[in-house]
Amino acid sequence: MLIDPREQRLSAAAARGWSCYPPRAMFDQRRIAATGQKARRGDLPAASGEMPRQSIGGGQPCDGCGETIHPVERFFYVSIRGRELRFHDVCYGAWKGAWRAFQRG
Repeated sequence: MLIDPREQRLSAAAARGWSCYPPRAMFDQRRIAATGQKARRGDLPAASGEMPRQSIGGGQPCDGCGETIHPVERFFYVSIRGRELRFHDVCYGAWKGAWRAFQRG
């Protein structure tokens, strides 16, 4: 059985924890910051007590950060005053957190 040398290199890199993609935390921090800014500017409606629903992304933009919610990502959606909002999981948390902080003063 022959093994493609490229596969060997990729497997060795993966075993060392290397990746050709930026770490997820980098994406998360950018998304959290963008969602928090939008909430503080008033571009997002106030968070309600409504329970969010979850689904798998389908290429729609996140209402928080504006980035695409890819088919491999879970997202939350809520309806507020007839408007359906979609958020990455970290963006939903940032949106709720921004409104909690705003209410506390």
